[in-house]
Amino acid sequence: MTIRLRAILFVLVYLLSNVVFAAGVYRWVDEQGNVQFGDDPGRTKEAKSVKLPAFKGADPAYLKRLEQQKKYLNARQEERQKGAESKVKDKKLQEEMAARCKDAQDRLKMFTESSQVYVEENGGRRYLDKGQMSTGKQRANDEVKKYCR
Repeated sequence: MTIRLRAILFVLVYLLSNVVFAAGVYRWVDEQGNVQFGDDPGRTKEAKSVKLPAFKGADPAYLKRLEQQKKYLNARQEERQKGAESKVKDKKLQEEMAARCKDAQDRLKMFTESSQVYVEENGGRRYLDKGQMSTGKQRANDEVKKYCR
């Protein structure tokens, strides 16, 4: 097919499509007395052509409301996202607090139930004296109060 023939065919299809899409809207009353609308005037002899107003674009007030609605929905989406992130952070913090609580309780138990406590230093053990034991027990007790609420 030559370019010229294609161009002519394209123009014909374009012109015919405008005729098809330009079909009018018709109004009639059916046998039950209901008002009907359609694009086929052949259904009844009483069908009358209805002139539709030209589309002038969306109402500015409608566009403004639509924009406000979009802003509101975006703000709500951000709030929900922040809320979800906050829940994740809170859960992580609670898990961390629970782990610290358990560690503090274990240390307090060690200082309370053991007569001697040692620490690993330079590959060897160093036993804590009574003052260090008392200080360690007090710190563990403070940590239990702080982390185990």
